Amino acid sequence: MAVSRCVMCVKVLLMEPLCCRNPLYNNPAAKDCVEAFLTHAVRPLTMLIQITGHNRARQRDKWARLLEELAALQDEVEQQ
Repeated sequence: MAVSRCVMCVKVLLMEPLCCRNPLYNNPAAKDCVEAFLTHAVRPLTMLIQITGHNRARQRDKWARLLEELAALQDEVEQQ
C-alpha cells in the first residue's frame, strides 16, 4: 500500500510537468516503460530516503540492502 502511494506521488511530481511538453507522453509504449520503471524503482528510492534517518552503524547495514536492490533493478532494465 505504501509503495503504491509513493508511486502515485512520484507520478504526480514528475509526470504532470512532462505531459504538456513531451510528445512521448502520448505514446502508449513509452508510458508503459515509465510505469514499469517507476513501479520497480520506487522501493530503492524510498529506502534511500529512509536510510538517512538511521544512525551510522545501521546505515551501513541498510546500504548493503539498497545496493542489492539497485543491482537487481539494473539487471532487470538491462534484460529489457
